[in-house]
Amino acid sequence: VLAGEPPLESHPHALSGVASYFSLEACRHNPYPHCPTASGRSLYALRDYPYMAAWFGTFGSRWRVFGKAGCAVAEVWDRGPNRRLRRLADLSPQVFKAACGDLRQGVCDVDIEAMP
Repeated sequence: VLAGEPPLESHPHALSGVASYFSLEACRHNPYPHCPTASGRSLYALRDYPYMAAWFGTFGSRWRVFGKAGCAVAEVWDRGPNRRLRRLADLSPQVFKAACGDLRQGVCDVDIEAMP
């Protein structure tokens, strides 16, 4: 979490939308034992890592995620969420907690900004 960041509304160059989170529970629906992401990295290997799934950004690119609870940095290592859901990104539980707060809410409004 980045301390001293401006509030959510003050990021004019960010992508804005709704984010959710995903975790190892997604592996229950993956037919492959090492639970690969679109990048080829195993979701098990990313377990304690600040990752996200998005349709924007190259694999390994770093993004700041701003939400009502704060800010966190995440790297894109998967593609998603499903386009029919109209969400901006799926975040790791750690990133979701840092940016949005309690996981029980399931989704939250975020701004996501590319890092240099």
